[in-house]
Amino acid sequence: MDDNKSTILLVDDDPMNLEILSSVLGKQYNLIIARGGKQALNIIQVGEIPNLVLLDIMMPDLDGYSVCTLLKSEEATKDIPIIFISAMGQSGDEAEGFNLGAVDYIKKPFVPAIVLARVETHLKLANSLKKIKELYSKSTIMNRLIQYKNHQIQMILNHSGEGYFVIDPDLIVQSEHSKECDHIFGFEIAGKNVMDIFTDFTGFKRNTEKDLFQPLFSLSDHDLEEQSQSYLKRLPKEVGKAGEVFQVRYSLILTENIGKRLLMVLKNTTERKQLQQHLDVALQKLDTIKNIAANITIQ
Repeated sequence: MDDNKSTILLVDDDPMNLEILSSVLGKQYNLIIARGGKQALNIIQVGEIPNLVLLDIMMPDLDGYSVCTLLKSEEATKDIPIIFISAMGQSGDEAEGFNLGAVDYIKKPFVPAIVLARVETHLKLANSLKKIKELYSKSTIMNRLIQYKNHQIQMILNHSGEGYFVIDPDLIVQSEHSKECDHIFGFEIAGKNVMDIFTDFTGFKRNTEKDLFQPLFSLSDHDLEEQSQSYLKRLPKEVGKAGEVFQVRYSLILTENIGKRLLMVLKNTTERKQLQQHLDVALQKLDTIKNIAANITIQ
């Protein structure tokens, strides 16, 4: 088939009709021939998706209305324009065809100029509709970008009191981050490399960038779900600065057209850590007392 030509599926159980339509359309379009409704559906099911269908109404195995209904019910074929072929005197059936999703009718006996004009018109309309959908898809992408920004803002609100920020594959901290980051780091972190903002912290090593961050962002979308957790688990879970201890949590964000981002959340656990240390000391003393008491011989 010529890839530069549109493909038309001709569906009719009458060999004479197929021969006439082929002679009219064969020079300008790629043609696929189906000698009945079931054969037409089988052709499409194996991946032969036409740009337009010329469909006879009255066929013995499966009538045109049934074929049209099935094609309009499937995502892959619902937008294919369908032109019904009807005999003279069947004009009363046209309303039913339009209700099922047909775009036009061509009556028998065929007038070549009319057949060509109707086919060309509806192929152009279908192509225009496709372009409109592509434009709509681009506007949808923009809406997703806005939603992504709103999602970041929402996360900031949800992590009030915690240090929240996002880094991109270049390990650069994005502009959206929580106010708590100003207190934790003591300077504006946006636009800086993530390894640079942890220079004064214990727990983060410079080789973390090479060994963990870069391989994580280099994962393909296919491998991301399966392998990302192994890298996230190896990232530092606790860092320290000036006597304070911070728990670090990570979450990989994958959005269409924006790509990978890594959310990092720091929570000050100094007080809890100190309480745990006091508790551990107290438990150790209690164990010591219990051991001494157990070894005392009662006189």
